[in-house]
Amino acid sequence: MIGLAICVLVMMFIEQQIASWSIPAAESERVADDVSPISAPSRQASSAACNNPAEWITADDYPMEAIRNDYEGTVRISWTVKDNGRIGSCEVIEPSGHAMLDLAGCQAIIRRGCYDPAKLTSQRTYSRRIVWRLPRD
Repeated sequence: MIGLAICVLVMMFIEQQIASWSIPAAESERVADDVSPISAPSRQASSAACNNPAEWITADDYPMEAIRNDYEGTVRISWTVKDNGRIGSCEVIEPSGHAMLDLAGCQAIIRRGCYDPAKLTSQRTYSRRIVWRLPRD
């Protein structure tokens, strides 16, 4: 029961943090070439499926092992968008210190991120900071 309560608190906290994020266009920077990309599944994006970027990463994405081990950290990731609006790759620019948190951020962006192909511009690389924090008693 306590474990469930902690998970719910973590989820609520992370959702609040994500809702406060913004993705300014100035953050689209070229990323380091020494980080291996994670390939995205190839499925067609539709404008109806492309939701608010604040909803792409949720508390459900916090790895359970990281919660058990009390891992926290901040990771900066960058991703590219393909012509069909799907995420083509994701790279860690600044690691959190815990590979499972870094990977969880990229996996969530690849799984849920999409853009309306009709509205794509020449800007195809975006970045975001993800703060993984556990609630404290």
